[in-house]
Amino acid sequence: MTSKAAGGPLIRHSPETKWYDYGDLECAEQQTSDLDYLNSIEEQAEILLKKDCELQMQMQSKKKMIETAWLSSVLTRGTANDKVTAMQILTQQNPVHSLAYVASLVNIVAKKNTREAFSLLGQLFC
Repeated sequence: MTSKAAGGPLIRHSPETKWYDYGDLECAEQQTSDLDYLNSIEEQAEILLKKDCELQMQMQSKKKMIETAWLSSVLTRGTANDKVTAMQILTQQNPVHSLAYVASLVNIVAKKNTREAFSLLGQLFC
């Protein structure tokens, strides 16, 4: 599940594991009411997730140059339906590192209330 190698993402996704199973049980057991402490932990977690996502994107682009280039071009220049499909593919390939795409899909549903995006989110979470 986790990668100790330098330069690799902290979390390696395996298709048979659900994204919500990656939580650290030791941290879940520790409870605290110190709001400042919780805020600092949240900031650190956001920084680590951002760095981990960047490392994952770098590794993915090295492994699958053609597919990654195509998906990137679709995300920037494709039609709305193509963008949604590309986000779905990227999210299914690696849900831990694709939270930005899930947030984009939620924004699409909130703004346009399109059936396609709504059903897609249903497929991703069911």
